Amino acid sequence: MRDGRGYHLPQRTCVACGRKRAKHELLRLLTDGEGNVVVDPDHRGVGRGVYLCPEGDCLARVRECRLQKAFRCLLPSGAWNPHVLATEVLMGRDCLPERKAGVHRQE
Repeated sequence: MRDGRGYHLPQRTCVACGRKRAKHELLRLLTDGEGNVVVDPDHRGVGRGVYLCPEGDCLARVRECRLQKAFRCLLPSGAWNPHVLATEVLMGRDCLPERKAGVHRQE
C-alpha cells in the first residue's frame, strides 16, 4: 500500500478479525516486564507487538489464547482485560499515535 506521495505504508494484520490495515490505523499491544498486556501508543515499544483494530468489536472478540499465540508466550492469569482497553478507546483516550502515515519524528 502506498500513500499519496508514493511512499510505502507498512501493513499489519488484526489478531481478532484478520483484516489487513495500515500500521498507523491499528492499536499495538505488547507485554510489560510482568507479562501484562499494555497499549503501545506510539508504536515504539521494545518487544513483539500484536495489532488490533481500534473498533470495539475487535477489542471484545480477541481472546487470550490468540494473544498468547501472537506473543509466542504464556500470559499470566489476568494479564489481558479487554474491558479496560475497550473503555479507554471508546472514551477517546489517546491510544492511537498522533502522527500521519509516512511522517516520522526526528529525535
